[in-house]
Amino acid sequence: GTIEEVISTTLVVLPLGTAALGLVLMLLGKFRLLDIVSYLPMPVIGGYLAFIGYFCLEAGVALCIGKSMTTISDWAYLLEPRSLLLATPGLLAA
Repeated sequence: GTIEEVISTTLVVLPLGTAALGLVLMLLGKFRLLDIVSYLPMPVIGGYLAFIGYFCLEAGVALCIGKSMTTISDWAYLLEPRSLLLATPGLLAA
């Protein structure tokens, strides 16, 4: 589709997904069903949390240096002195 279609679809689906997740979490709390979470294996939860942390770090560095970072090899941008200088405050604050 066109960029307008992609943006409009994203602007509709993302809030609906967020609202649906919020509703599910509220229902789990209301009906005291939170014990279901204890059946998730700890390595699975740890993997999710690790990926979220990596994603936040990657997105933060990309914002600091002003370049898109989508692959592991993009971390080589930090070997450039200018990019490293731009990323240093963000990395230190993290």
